[in-house]
Amino acid sequence: MRKTNSDLLTVIIPTCDRADTLLHCLRTVASQQDARLEIIVSDNYSSPETKAVVDSFQHDPRLRYIRTESRLGMSEHWDFALNRATGNWVTFIGDDDGLLPDAVRMFFALTEGKEVRAVLTNTGKFWWPHPAERTPSRLIVPFGRGTEMRATGDWLSKVMSGQYKYHELPYIYTGGFVRRDVIDDVRAKSGGAFFHAMSPDVYSGIAVALTLDEYLYSRTPLALSGLSRHSNGQAQMVQKEKDPQKIQFFRESTIGFHPRLGSGVIKSEYMCVYEAFLRAQQHYETDLDIKMEDQLALVVVYAGKDGQDETAAYCAQVCADNGIDFSAVQKKMPALTRRKKFLRMKENIARQFPFSRTGRRKKISGDPELNNIYDAVQRAGALVSAF
Repeated sequence: MRKTNSDLLTVIIPTCDRADTLLHCLRTVASQQDARLEIIVSDNYSSPETKAVVDSFQHDPRLRYIRTESRLGMSEHWDFALNRATGNWVTFIGDDDGLLPDAVRMFFALTEGKEVRAVLTNTGKFWWPHPAERTPSRLIVPFGRGTEMRATGDWLSKVMSGQYKYHELPYIYTGGFVRRDVIDDVRAKSGGAFFHAMSPDVYSGIAVALTLDEYLYSRTPLALSGLSRHSNGQAQMVQKEKDPQKIQFFRESTIGFHPRLGSGVIKSEYMCVYEAFLRAQQHYETDLDIKMEDQLALVVVYAGKDGQDETAAYCAQVCADNGIDFSAVQKKMPALTRRKKFLRMKENIARQFPFSRTGRRKKISGDPELNNIYDAVQRAGALVSAF
């Protein structure tokens, strides 16, 4: 039986054949000075280069390396790793993401003396440079102070109505931390496994929101979300049915896309959110009135201009498969388009004020000294400290 340490944060880094980004991700975690840290690198049956990167940190007693016996789907791999965590708090970070300096100490300072079971922190973004494609680095660092307790039902409604993105929910991914007893509650509701959709980070936010009444939100960032050519989430966002990365992503999963929502070959974050909600809804009773035509309208309205016709055709087929007249979706789109423009204008105005809820942010593009996520978190940490 797994022993749980009540004063320990487990940071899980799932990885597969990404030794180049893993090295710098692991540097951001291993450089944390706090001893209340367990680091698990979970290798999804990749080449020896991955193990070699981990071995270069073998002096750190907080670090453990585990490896699957065969290639697993993304959610299945995350469950494999989660089963081996021993901390009372758990978070995952992508192998191209990173923790800001002193993030572990700052996390425990947030939770000290508070009866909280999930914590979400503001998160910056770093676009890795890609010299072969002449793509420069880009860093966005948000600034904010203070915390607030959020009602999960309110924020889940805001996300499902398209007012906010899913990473405003208490997920268990970069910048989001969940207590062990919540993980056990989710598993008990759903038959043992924690993740039940093809996008585990999205599913975790919805499942935890349906489990808890509230969560703590901190406006001070503790992590950077990295976007590189390896980013796993990009595989599901590819719209081309014959894309090799997408084919592999779907082939490895034993969960599959929700049968009511078509093949899943669609480039839409909103469809991923709705798919995860339908999966979670199978295990939870919810009083949210989520209608398919509303969700499909969001999918079409927020599709990029180059893929809007294809997205509309996909959603029309989903309507036909579910006995819904697509005109019901089309009628909802003008109001959503107007609200989309209003929300973007409101967000831009809010960023002009230093103590607004959204707060200010710093953008840095093309800096030759920002070559990897470790460089980026060092810069971000200095900027946040100076705010």
